[in-house]
Amino acid sequence: MDELSEYSSEILEFMPTQQLGKQCKMVGACVSTDFEASSQDKSVETTLRLHTSTQTELSTSLQTHVDEQRLALWLRKIYPAVEAQLLKGITPLNNCCETVDHAFTSSNEKLKVQIYQKITVGGTENSQGIATWLSVHTNNAPMLVVSTRSPHDSWCDHLQQTLKLLVPNRMQTANLVVYTEFKNLPLKACLGCLSTNTFNKSIFAGSTMDGDIHIWGCRSNNRVGDNKSSITLASTYEIDELCCSASPHGCAVALCWSSENRLLSFHSNGFIISWVVGKELILENDFQIKVQVSEITAAICLNANTCVVGVKDGSLFLCTITSFGTMRKQMEVVPLKKHSFMITTLIKTVFNNCPSVLSCDLSGQVLCHSISHPEEESRVLRIPLPFKNAIACSKDGHVIYSPGADGSLEYYNIVSGVHSIVKGTLRGKGNFIACSDNGNWIITGLYADDFQIFYIDN
Repeated sequence: MDELSEYSSEILEFMPTQQLGKQCKMVGACVSTDFEASSQDKSVETTLRLHTSTQTELSTSLQTHVDEQRLALWLRKIYPAVEAQLLKGITPLNNCCETVDHAFTSSNEKLKVQIYQKITVGGTENSQGIATWLSVHTNNAPMLVVSTRSPHDSWCDHLQQTLKLLVPNRMQTANLVVYTEFKNLPLKACLGCLSTNTFNKSIFAGSTMDGDIHIWGCRSNNRVGDNKSSITLASTYEIDELCCSASPHGCAVALCWSSENRLLSFHSNGFIISWVVGKELILENDFQIKVQVSEITAAICLNANTCVVGVKDGSLFLCTITSFGTMRKQMEVVPLKKHSFMITTLIKTVFNNCPSVLSCDLSGQVLCHSISHPEEESRVLRIPLPFKNAIACSKDGHVIYSPGADGSLEYYNIVSGVHSIVKGTLRGKGNFIACSDNGNWIITGLYADDFQIFYIDN
């Protein structure tokens, strides 16, 4: 031990970073003990620097003359609108956890629904109407495509059917639009269904009763005309058939766009066909719902690979296509709450800030299914519209519309429980209804030879 203690080695010294004997100010247990900066970095100052172009600075450079008379006229013109907005009060914050009783649709506010315009198209006796809204054209009014469908036993021999394009034109004397027929396209068979491409609303698809799938595009042609005193710019509108293909499973009962270039067709024999839309309409793959009763009666797409399908016995299925490939196609099917009667209408909406699907059966019973939480119990909507199997709904899912007799429109507010009727002046019973994506326009029909357009002031 003595020998080891006498052994000497080189001393290694580590110099301290702080000067010896100098006191350090302890700021906190979780921060370092370095000295506080003697001066702040000017680039991180908290003083707000106002730009000279903002209205919060006093500027003496504005020496322009103001026409006080024109300013007074302008203020007098906008004053009623400003006062109306101020009387509505502040806009409430949208709380995602709010209940149905405090939903976005006010229970005390009466919906303003009015009859707008009658569209006469003609048709055989007992014909049904079919229509779809296209892109917005003017004054928040979208273009419209309508047709009729005659009664069928087994095949279609109606060779005089037409597809009409209606374009809203602004009136010069009032802040109104009038729907005018611009194009009449002949068809070789009746249309079973129509669907607008939600990713490009100038394109729409239709399935005829003889099993053909058509893709059409709507375009405008601007031409310059000279009326000697001035040059005018007029527009004409055309419907071009982009592509067409025959379905191996007959007429589709529903068409839905899952993406801009993919169309799903749903057939009564339980098959779902995926089509690739391009210069040609190519059959990508087909899937079959393998359940006891598989006769599809209604369908709606939720996203690129998910759809909800309703069948004849009232069953509902959430279908997710996990692979579109030809070699390894796969589709998962999850049952939802079952109806007692055949499904007639499926609508994708947002109910209580949750993505949902409204389903309506032949008796008029409506169920609300949560898509984000499919395991939750579906909400049963007891609406006082018995045997109304054709419905549409508002953007927030709180108002349900249904075509009534003689051109009327019935609607029910789920929040307030108010049931209202807008009386019509036509003859017959409506069997079709379609609401525009912006929620301002509804078309119903067919009443003898007429459709009825309604306007909703939101």
